[in-house]
Amino acid sequence: MRFLDTFTEQEQIDLINIKTGYQTRSFRYELLDKNDNVKKTLTNVSNTENSIEFNSFLEVKRLGNMVLYGDDPDIDFINDRIKPYVTLGNGDIEIEYPLGIYLLSSPSINHVRGTSYKTGGLLPSQTLLPSQTLLPSSVGVTVVDSEKRYDITVYSKLQILTEDKVSEHITFLEGDNYIEEIITLIGGTGIVKINIPGSLDTFNRDVDFDIGTSKLTIVNALLSQVGYTSLYTDNNGYVSSVKYIPTNKRVSQYLYAIGEESIIYNGLNEELDLFNVANRVIRVLSNPEQLPLISIKENNSPDNALSIVNRGRVIADYAEVNDAANQEALDLLTESALEDAGKVYGYIKFQTSINPMHEFLETLKVNYSGIDYDFTETSWRLGLNVNSRMTHECRRLLNV
Repeated sequence: MRFLDTFTEQEQIDLINIKTGYQTRSFRYELLDKNDNVKKTLTNVSNTENSIEFNSFLEVKRLGNMVLYGDDPDIDFINDRIKPYVTLGNGDIEIEYPLGIYLLSSPSINHVRGTSYKTGGLLPSQTLLPSQTLLPSSVGVTVVDSEKRYDITVYSKLQILTEDKVSEHITFLEGDNYIEEIITLIGGTGIVKINIPGSLDTFNRDVDFDIGTSKLTIVNALLSQVGYTSLYTDNNGYVSSVKYIPTNKRVSQYLYAIGEESIIYNGLNEELDLFNVANRVIRVLSNPEQLPLISIKENNSPDNALSIVNRGRVIADYAEVNDAANQEALDLLTESALEDAGKVYGYIKFQTSINPMHEFLETLKVNYSGIDYDFTETSWRLGLNVNSRMTHECRRLLNV
C-alpha cells in the first residue's frame, strides 16, 4: 500500500473512505518520453473508456487500455509512455495519486466522425454502501469532434524485459552478488528507475542461462533464489522487488469493512478452489545424461479432506523434470510438489470505490457479511472515469 508523503496516512484513508460523505474525482494523463521525462499533459484522452489493472500472475503485472481522439504529432507511439493520475477531493483537500507508467503499443486506428470527451467531467450523484454520496466534480466537460480514434493497449516497463532476450549464453559466476547482478541486467535494458533492496547473498556456484532467454525470466529466476518477489512496477513506475514475506507473517495493510465509512459495493462473490487438487504426484527424470528415475508421493492423511483415503479417488499430477542429482533429490522435489498441490485457496471478488494506493500482493482485511479474514490481493482493476468502481480479487490459504 503506497501512501503519499505530502499528506498523513489518516488524511488519505479518510479521503479514500469518503469520511466527509462525498468525494470528487478527476483524471489527467502525462505524456513521457522513453526516459520518463514529462513532455506534456495530454488533452485528447477519453474520459470514459480507459482502464488499468494489476495482475500478480501475469509477467508484466500491469497493463491497461487507453483511448485517444484525433491526431497528436507530439506522441511517439514507439518510444513514449503514459502516466495517468487520479485526483480525489472532499471539499477540504485534494490529493493527486499516480497510477503507474505504461508503454504504448501500436494503436488500432478507427476512422469515425462524432463527438468525444476529453479528460475531466461531471460526476453524477452516486450512492455507495452504506450512505456516502459522490458529488459533482469541479472539472468541466470539454467536447471535441474527431475523425480518428486511437485504441491502445498499454503495458508496464516489464514488457521491455520480456522482449529483450540474451543474445549469447550468459553465466553468473560463483561469488557474484545476486542483487548487484540483477540491477546491472535490468539497467542494461535502459531502465533507470529501479527499486530493489540490496542483499549480501552471493552465487555459491556458476549459474547459466541459454541464449534466447528473456531478461525478465532470468531476473525472476534469480530473485526467487534469494527469497525476493518477482519483479513488479509501482505507482511511480519504478521496477521493484522486495524480500518475500510468508502469508502467515504478513500484516494487513488496509481494511475493507461494513460500517459508516464502508466503500464496499453491495455484493461479494466467494468460492473455494477444490476442483482437481492433486493427491498423488508423479515425477520422472527425463535427462539423456542420467538413468531414468521415477518418484511417486501420495496424500493419504486421514486428517486431510482431499487425501486419497478421504476423497475415495486418485487425482494425479504428472510431469517430467530435466534436472535432479539423484533419487533423493527427485523425491524431495516430488514431496515439495505434493505440498504445493495440496494448498487449497478461498477466493473472493468484490468492488469498492477508488483506492489508488494498491500495488503488488497486498494483505487486506475484509469484513463483510460473515467474512472476516486477511486476504492476499492477487489482482485489481480500475476504470479511469469518474463513475468507476474498483474490482479486487483476493485469496487466502485454507486448512482442509
